[in-house]
Amino acid sequence: MHVHYTMKAQTSWLQARLVVDPVAMRHGYEWLSDRIYHAAATAKKFHRPQPSVIDAAGLTLHTWEADDDRTVTIAAMETHSQHTILHNFEAVSNAMRTCMGDGRNSPIFSEVQSYM
Repeated sequence: MHVHYTMKAQTSWLQARLVVDPVAMRHGYEWLSDRIYHAAATAKKFHRPQPSVIDAAGLTLHTWEADDDRTVTIAAMETHSQHTILHNFEAVSNAMRTCMGDGRNSPIFSEVQSYM
């Protein structure tokens, strides 16, 4: 029995499958990881936080224009932030997790104090 596959209009690595043989699986995984890494790197430029202790925040808005009605929509939003908080890392981690999980917008210092 012969099954005929046709090429879809997608990137080839989206159709990739890893095989059972351990050596082939490792090579396939490395190949697939390499393709994903380079595709992501070319699709989005990552801005690393500055190598200092200055607080910083940034927002990058990615838009997409639909082909049918040429309406521009928001495809993704990227946020990058860097903060220096001079407290115990566990208290800061708990405060950040609580604020993000609850969707609160409160001063982080007072939140950290509640975990001390």
